[in-house]
Order: sequence, then C-alpha cells, then structure tokens
Amino acid sequence: MKRATVTDVAALAGVSISTVSRVINGSGKVDPQLAQKVNEAVASLGFTPNPSARHMRGKADETINIIIPTVNFSDMLRGAVDEAFSLGCRLNTYTSNGSARRDVECLERVASFSGGLIYCPVSMEGAHYLEIAASRQIPVVIAARRNVLAGAPHIYTDHVAACYRATKYLLQHHHRRVAMFAGFWNEKPESVDKLLEMRRSDCAGLYAALDRLTGYEMALKEFSLDLDPELVFITGFEYEDGYETCNKILASLCEFDAIICPTDRVAAGALQALQEQNVQVPNQVSIIGYDDGVFAQSTRPTLTAVHQQSYTIGRLAVQAIADLTRGKHVSDQVLDAELIVRNSTAAK
Repeated sequence: MKRATVTDVAALAGVSISTVSRVINGSGKVDPQLAQKVNEAVASLGFTPNPSARHMRGKADETINIIIPTVNFSDMLRGAVDEAFSLGCRLNTYTSNGSARRDVECLERVASFSGGLIYCPVSMEGAHYLEIAASRQIPVVIAARRNVLAGAPHIYTDHVAACYRATKYLLQHHHRRVAMFAGFWNEKPESVDKLLEMRRSDCAGLYAALDRLTGYEMALKEFSLDLDPELVFITGFEYEDGYETCNKILASLCEFDAIICPTDRVAAGALQALQEQNVQVPNQVSIIGYDDGVFAQSTRPTLTAVHQQSYTIGRLAVQAIADLTRGKHVSDQVLDAELIVRNSTAAK
C-alpha cells in the first residue's frame, strides 16, 4: 500500500500543505477547526511523518541530497557533483520539474534519508514543508534563493544588482522602452499587478524574478523613468515561453526597443519570434539573456547575457553542508553576476 503523504493529508482536510505542516509541528497558530480537520485526515489516512534523519558525521561515504527545479540547473549541479566527489560524498539528485506538488514529494523522500539537504525551492508549498525536514535536524542549505528558511545558510546570486546592471546598460545605450520578462514555474502570478504586489510579501525571496524586477525598476528610476506595467510580461523559462511571449507583444503592438529575459532559452525563443517578423536584432530591438550558457553563444546573433556563478553556488553549497555536519557556523553567501556583452545588443 502506498504510504500517505502530507499532500494527501492536505487534500483530504481541504487545507494547504503549510497548514498541515504547522499542525504536525505544533508551530504557528492554526484555527482549531482546521487543526481538527488535519488531525482527522491524519488518522483516516494513517499518516506518520518520516523518521528523523541522521546527521552526517563527515565520513567519506556520507550522502548529500540535492533538489533542483529542473535539469537545466546543470551548472549548479555540476559544481555540487565536483565538490561532493572531492569530499568523498555521494550526491542524490532530485528534480521537481517546476511543480509545487512534486517539490513537496521530493522533500518527503529525502526527509527519511541520512545526510544533508541542498534545496532550491520552486514554490511556497515546498518552502513551508521544508520546516518539517528542518525540525528533524537535517543540515539544510538553500541554494539560489534567499530568505527561505530561518537559521539555514543561503547561497545565491544578487539578482537585484545583476538586473540593475543589465537594465542600466540598455538605458545607457538610449533604449527607453525596455520590456521585462519575469520567469515563473507552473504557478504563475495571475496578473502583473499581482506580480508587483508579491515583491512586498514574505515569499519574495523564493522567486528570483521579483529581485530582478526590483533591480530593473532601480535602473529606470535612475533615468527618471517609471516602471510601466505594460512592459512587464509573465513567462516561463523555456525556449517556447520566449517565443510565445514575444509573439504576444508583437501582436499587441506594444512599443518596445529591448527585452530582458529570465534565461538564455527564453531569449533564444524571443529572438526567433522577432526574426520571423523581420524585426532586426540588435538594430531595432536589443535582447539580454540570463545564465550565459550554451544558448548564449549558439544563437545568431550571439546573446548578451548575465553570467551567474551557478557552478560556484553548487560547490559552495556542498562545502556548507560539510561544515554544518561538523558543527561549524555557516553564513549566507551572496555572489555577484557579470554582464557579458555580445551581439544581441547595440545602441539605439
């Protein structure tokens, strides 16, 4: 018989996973009626939390678990693999495929295993369930996100500064209608207004798009420009997302002269859409990608892109787990990003 999960409990009780987490842990205030529903669902399903995981003891054969959004986080994963190998540790890899439900399922699996956890969440649900794993004293490091779990070290890119730099570069080259593509996984904000509101929420650190939007607005203000919601577009992270979103802009007749994309894949898709409509890049529209991976140098023209230190994040995350298991204090580490200028941008 399949073991009941916290997701099953939440569905039967008709509450969120975070509510189930608070009831199980006894942390935070929960309405008594909701708590009763959760407890009844727990009893009905025979749900029992996974047993407490053991600490790593720094032995050569210990295991580290890593949960990443997709295999496209290959640079970060490669850094983690290399560092784990050098330390003599095994690395178990899980991907949530951008799904909030699968994100939680991955956490449920690793919570019963020994070793530390490197976690890059894709949703609030996963971040809330992480509290359960953390309560079992599993060493946890948050990678590529900020302000997710109190007390855990976070290793991430300074996306505010990175997108500020990218936007300012375009503005310095006389672009004034810079479109911002905000990337999200399966659970996208309902509207641009909702997206802008999310920047003031407690979950802001879960989504790099929100920090990038802040950097984007900072640069606009420096040039006495207001953030125009008509130039902000919610999209995904793949080639198809860039292609479809760019076609929507073209169909809407919205005036724009540059695009900042959440990944190089999205930038490549946008480039294809523009070229099909005979819009010249960079003579008419400049494009900036993000990641500086294979796509950045394989498109024509090649992509100007924000270069993240993703490989370094992976290595530092494994080092942090090793330090935590030895009882050492580990602080947050914020990495800078560099704008690599190529042929997809030019002065207007």
